[in-house]
Amino acid sequence: MARLSLLLGVLLAVCSSALGEVTLIDSGRATSAIVINDNPARAAKQGAEDLQMWLKRMSNASVPIVAESQVDDADGKSLILVGDTKLTRSLGIDPAKFALEEYVVRTFPRRLVLIGDDQHPSGSEIDGTALAVNTFAEQILGVRMLWPGELGEIVPLRSTIKLDELNIRQKPLLVRRAMDNHDYNGVTHAKLQALGWDKSIFKAYQEQSRLWFRFHRFGGSYNGNFGHAFGDYWERFHEEHPDWFAQQPDGSRDNSQPDHGGYPSHRLCVSNPELIEQIARDCIERLKKNPQLDTVAVTPNDGGKQTFCLCERCESWDAPEGRIVEMRSKRGRIKHVSFTERYVKFYSAIAERVVEELPDRNIGALAYAVYTDAPIHAKLHPNVVIGFVPGTKVYVNEEKREQLKENFARWSENAHQLFIRPNFLLSLHGLPTVFVHKLGEDMRFYADHKMKFAGFDCNCGHWATNGLNYYVLAKLTWDPYSDVDQIVDDYCRAGFGSAAERVKAYFAEVERLTSEVAAERERPGAGAVARHYTPEKLAKLAESLDAATAAAGNDAVVKRRIEFLRQGLEYAPICRDYLVAKAASGENKWEWRRYMEQAVRRATWFQKLGPSRAIHAPWLIYWDW
Repeated sequence: MARLSLLLGVLLAVCSSALGEVTLIDSGRATSAIVINDNPARAAKQGAEDLQMWLKRMSNASVPIVAESQVDDADGKSLILVGDTKLTRSLGIDPAKFALEEYVVRTFPRRLVLIGDDQHPSGSEIDGTALAVNTFAEQILGVRMLWPGELGEIVPLRSTIKLDELNIRQKPLLVRRAMDNHDYNGVTHAKLQALGWDKSIFKAYQEQSRLWFRFHRFGGSYNGNFGHAFGDYWERFHEEHPDWFAQQPDGSRDNSQPDHGGYPSHRLCVSNPELIEQIARDCIERLKKNPQLDTVAVTPNDGGKQTFCLCERCESWDAPEGRIVEMRSKRGRIKHVSFTERYVKFYSAIAERVVEELPDRNIGALAYAVYTDAPIHAKLHPNVVIGFVPGTKVYVNEEKREQLKENFARWSENAHQLFIRPNFLLSLHGLPTVFVHKLGEDMRFYADHKMKFAGFDCNCGHWATNGLNYYVLAKLTWDPYSDVDQIVDDYCRAGFGSAAERVKAYFAEVERLTSEVAAERERPGAGAVARHYTPEKLAKLAESLDAATAAAGNDAVVKRRIEFLRQGLEYAPICRDYLVAKAASGENKWEWRRYMEQAVRRATWFQKLGPSRAIHAPWLIYWDW
């Protein structure tokens, strides 16, 4: 019932002689034109170009894109009206009356309308029409994108495309849907040099990935900042206001340690009323300068060896009965009660000041690291939007998963606005892992507990080992109540044809293996990898792919897709042995030689594989756990 109450419409595709057919392509010849406004919205222009591409690839027919002022309706062609035009309004469809990101896919005599809400009330552009186009491509044309690039794309060949009556009216359940794309970035670029690979290959991968993300309808109408927010505060204020910065274990306020991994790492004395006033003024200024922002960020800086403030006033804001956590210091790790209580008070104090001038605006903050636990006593201001950040181990440690859900439920009792921003795609991300059914259970749980939107960190680009997780999560981010079995069935059927059942069995075995690791209920270190990713179990997985190859018969494309999965499986023992050797070298210096041998073995395998979507080698060189 929850799903039915939130979706505006459902797909209707039934024959109707009253409205007649709309013919887009007839025997390989374009019998239609794509019509856009003379000054189209970004989403309409992009949607028109994507639709033109899909139709060309399906039929080899070039459907022209024409501006509305150039349309000749006397030639008898069908018109595909993409975005807001006078013609769509003449049909009674006015996107100005749509909800945020609402869209329509609808047929009329000789007309196909693909239109959505392309403008936020603040004036910023959003992607309603692109959502309409991609829904049409997937649900009506049958296009599938399993992973980026030609091999992962399924485009049915059709010389004739005729449409019966269509009437889809829908909007997304979540106002923001994100998954970080790490195909190519500054970190990757640095590691490409070590491999001797051309960066242009990965830039091309990035372009293909953008199509995958767009097709799966990532994006949203919510424009908010939530991240680490105080990168310039030390430089701005430490000389005049040293008391605004965290008191360290030695009693000083020195937060001048070098940045941590590129991130500013100084800490603040969050109970200081003058500091709170300064932050509130900064927030108000940013919100006034940018009316398109729904939130402005106030999350503490990330990483580093500075501790959180240990002054008497900040300590008095903590809950003594809070869970014990560990934080870094210049002298090693120290234990302390959870910092959530003080940060809820800090966020709320800022929000209280901001809403005095801007009552309809919000501040955004993360529940992260040593301030992840739900508050015990403090009450969160309703204008604070909290992003809950689970760690990386959730799906390879069942105990962590149970704790996460319990914690999220407690946050939902306190927070008025809540979203999920997990790191769990980083779990064993170079190894074959599948946890799609747990993803389905948990996304429904989050949706039932106030999840307003979702942003996942991150898609590392290991499509042969983790690709099913990425794909299913894309569908769940669009609709958290989706049926995971149906998604997996469709993925396997579309991509693997006669080998679909064998490939599905392979994924099921990998999912069982992932669950075995999680069932140990301990940190999934190298020992767990060695215990579960054994030669015997990997050999059994290889047999499943052998059976899939046999079932594929003479279908060369399906066989290539199976071999793509096999590349990920071939990496598994190399990854396992490397991680075990690396862990041993950290405990015993005499193991260093074996670690270097395994590092060379891994690097040699990366070179043999070459730049590939199967395994994103540059990212693994940066971070392999």
